[in-house]
Amino acid sequence: AMLRAEAETYDNHFKAIEARDLESYDRVHIRTLLEKSDPVKAAFTPERWRDFKLDVSYFRDALDRQYGKVLLDHGFNPTPVWIVIGSPLSRLVPAGSETGILLLTLLDPLLLVGLFLAVAWAFGREAALLSVIYFCVIFGASFGWTGGAFLRYVWVAAAVIGFCCLRRRRHAAAGALFALATLLRVFPVVFVVPLAFRAATIAVARGSVPRRYLRFFVSFSAASCLLFAATGLLPRSFGHWFEFRTNLSTHVRQIS
Repeated sequence: AMLRAEAETYDNHFKAIEARDLESYDRVHIRTLLEKSDPVKAAFTPERWRDFKLDVSYFRDALDRQYGKVLLDHGFNPTPVWIVIGSPLSRLVPAGSETGILLLTLLDPLLLVGLFLAVAWAFGREAALLSVIYFCVIFGASFGWTGGAFLRYVWVAAAVIGFCCLRRRRHAAAGALFALATLLRVFPVVFVVPLAFRAATIAVARGSVPRRYLRFFVSFSAASCLLFAATGLLPRSFGHWFEFRTNLSTHVRQIS
């Protein structure tokens, strides 16, 4: 779609001759993808196609020589829950609004500030400072990897603040936060497994489950169901989850 919009807007003058085929993850000549672009364009209404071309034009001009790297990206891979959160916000900001785009990219630093404040609240200032140092030296948090990100850190903030809530015995809040992290990135569900084993062990030993664990799992289950149900309101309803599964299966087969 981006290549087709670029072709129509710039009279077949392109910033790059290679792009990534998101069905195979291979780098291919742009002609290969342009030949398959008719049904992609047909999925847009005329109004949305016009707006999409304006978006492409803005980012092409703003990124200039860096624009070719965008075409080598591995595409959109978050779960449908991210769409529920991110799409309404992105629709508030037209591509030409540099102030709006800046405000969107400031959401992630604010999430990180909240994350580290939560660590200080739950574990103390020393633990918070150690967390900041660790975050600043890991490769995955470098600006080149996540700079200008838009809600990239929601799952990480939810997971870490969830642990902080457990520490402060706010089990219901922790359950909801772990549900959010899980529905955004799937793998955070492994953080819940030890709690399940702990609750089961206590239940066997004492004949009942402590109320704090009940609050956690009721909250986790309820939040998970609500978030999943919310994805049914998306344009293709729960079909987005099948698209996510297809994307993920392609993703995990690649060396990336």
